[in-house]
Amino acid sequence: MVGLEEMNRDGKDMSFGRKILGIVLMVGIVFFVMITLNIGYFFHLDALLLVTIGTIGYSLANTHNKTFFANIGDGAVYFGWIGVLIAAITIASNGFMDNKLEDLGPAVAMMLHPLFYGYFVRLITKVL
Repeated sequence: MVGLEEMNRDGKDMSFGRKILGIVLMVGIVFFVMITLNIGYFFHLDALLLVTIGTIGYSLANTHNKTFFANIGDGAVYFGWIGVLIAAITIASNGFMDNKLEDLGPAVAMMLHPLFYGYFVRLITKVL
């Protein structure tokens, strides 16, 4: 007969395995779609640095009773939105790159990079 302690351990192992499988599926489908479209469209170093460094700072500074992963997810979304606001102000101030209408699409796409990074990190940390 299986003991209660052994059943709990097997349940935790199965739960951990499901989490890993879920994360791999989520990350995998996002990267698959990015690769099929053009993976170069989805990377912007300034936005990545803003979200990464801002998230680390937020996680270290936040002293509320949330878990470390919850703080990382929250910080990533906050800094994603801050990045969008910075980019929107820049686009509005500069007339979206010398007022050429054809440059508006790429400018808005670059504006959305930090938000994409923030919510992607939030998605992963939400399940951890």
